Amino acid sequence: MKPIELTKTEFIQKIGNVEAAPKDWKYVGDKPCIVDFQAPWCGYCKRLDPILEEFAQTYEGRLDIYKVNVDKEEEGKGKEKKGKKEKNVTKARQMMVTFTIPQNNSTPVGEKTIWLRITNPEGDLLPGGGSFEFEGATLPATARKSIEYAGEEIGGVTIYWDVNTTLTPGDYTVELFCDNYRLASRKFTLKK
Repeated sequence: MKPIELTKTEFIQKIGNVEAAPKDWKYVGDKPCIVDFQAPWCGYCKRLDPILEEFAQTYEGRLDIYKVNVDKEEEGKGKEKKGKKEKNVTKARQMMVTFTIPQNNSTPVGEKTIWLRITNPEGDLLPGGGSFEFEGATLPATARKSIEYAGEEIGGVTIYWDVNTTLTPGDYTVELFCDNYRLASRKFTLKK
């Protein structure tokens, strides 16, 4: 048996509705599970695949193993007041960015601050998250989140940004930074 790939809808049905209650959702499965938030291009994810397949065979019927392809699911989502996906970008009240931090044996363990920068279609940074040092310069941030890194992969890390400016339809760029490194850069589109 192989790990089961979940869409966002299937995740809500089998794991829990993190959109309805992002800070207080409940697990709905009937047995323990492992959820691997992965991407096809991720080398760490590919190395984890055979381990998860072995777990799926060894613990079949006692443990559910799922995969969520983060590239297939939206990375940035406009949110309305109650946390539901907002279809009209001009009414969005909160934005959510979800990502996985891969295992990295050369990174020191301990508390880490992940800095989020979101740039709108006009090239302006969405404000509100303080500032941080990167390559000798001080950069403003959209939001930030502190995590405890223990040298292991951390899936499903979420940073919320409360909309404090007018959002326009178009392509947005999301960048994540930590320890003077750019961890990721992705684009997503908000439509009117």
